Amino acid sequence: MATEKIDDSMARGGRLKLPYRRGGWRIPLFQGRLETFMLIEGILVVTAYLFHVLQAVQGGLGADHLVIWTGVIGAFILIEWTEDAFASRGHGALYIAARLALATGAIWLTHVDFITTFLFYVVVANAWGIGQRIGIGAALGSAIAVYGVMFLLVGTSAPQEYVHLLPWIAGLCFIVGTTQLAKREQEARALGSAAGRVDRRASPATRVRRSGGATGDDRGAQPDRARDPR
Repeated sequence: MATEKIDDSMARGGRLKLPYRRGGWRIPLFQGRLETFMLIEGILVVTAYLFHVLQAVQGGLGADHLVIWTGVIGAFILIEWTEDAFASRGHGALYIAARLALATGAIWLTHVDFITTFLFYVVVANAWGIGQRIGIGAALGSAIAVYGVMFLLVGTSAPQEYVHLLPWIAGLCFIVGTTQLAKREQEARALGSAAGRVDRRASPATRVRRSGGATGDDRGAQPDRARDPR
């Protein structure tokens, strides 16, 4: 019965509701709970944080600026632990909006430092894993946030600054495309794994019928049908 449900769902072109897991391969660290997405996210966030700390110290921005900067980055990291709680209640969009707000605050503090804008790549990849519509909204919101903060900082006095952000837009499109491909691959693997488990639990007769063969009863009934003049 479960196998027939999988076949019917695929025949209708529908998708099974599969458990969500962010794209990537598991890394044999921390008992296999570390994934490539988590590793890349950590590298990006830590790099952006340390780079601005060095800039702030060299520029003499003061301890209060460093405290605010540390708080924003800390919140950006810690809010990730609430993702499951938001997503399980159907509030994934609200969770992504909060991460977008924190990333926007980060680029405001750094005056749109290019490395800090990579935080939006993390948000978009995270959002696309939750849902395609949320991912599209996060990508558009990221572009509006980055260009909006730049407009508040320089206005129309430095149009070249907007041109310098075009490579960031290209990177955003790349993140969207690769994340979508990774999610499709994840769904295909999960669907194949589920179908394999159901097939192993099915009876031998069911497996033969699904493969297009005939069971022993069917083969035994064929001569009778052939002798029947009707």
